Amino acid sequence: MDQAVQGTEVMRDLVRTAKISRPARLPRYTNHLVDDPLGGDGYVLAGDTAMFVDPLFSTGVHGALMSESHAAAGIGAVLSGGDESSIADW
Repeated sequence: MDQAVQGTEVMRDLVRTAKISRPARLPRYTNHLVDDPLGGDGYVLAGDTAMFVDPLFSTGVHGALMSESHAAAGIGAVLSGGDESSIADW
């Protein structure tokens, strides 16, 4: 972290008077699996509401965008006359 801050003039200026309150830590990558359905009678979960979205890793962002895309497709299918259970297919 120190190298990153010291390597950028803008960052050096921003944290010039800052004091370290604790040592920097490297966050661990974790996966979370949920067995519960992500939709039900009149609702569907997507993005942050459906999963943990880690902004540090592209997999979290990808998961959020894909779940929202699939939810939109499922909702579109229902609005076009499909059965609500078809959302689960997406």
